[in-house]
Amino acid sequence: MSATQILLIRCDGPDCGAEWGSPDPADTHTELRAYLRTRGWARRRSGGRVADLCPDCAVGDIGRHHRDAPPTLRS
Repeated sequence: MSATQILLIRCDGPDCGAEWGSPDPADTHTELRAYLRTRGWARRRSGGRVADLCPDCAVGDIGRHHRDAPPTLRS
């Protein structure tokens, strides 16, 4: 019997909760975040906390509270 682990990232946007994973196996969350970054996901730092944001929260008004400047996506 074998086991596998499926890594997921959940959006930290307010009232969002979107979850995504990779169609290909990812060994670490860092690899998964690199994949999701190509799909529009972003990470924001605010008050010593890091938030993962889905594409909707990263570019809309919802994401603006996660940092002082208007959000931009890094590729």
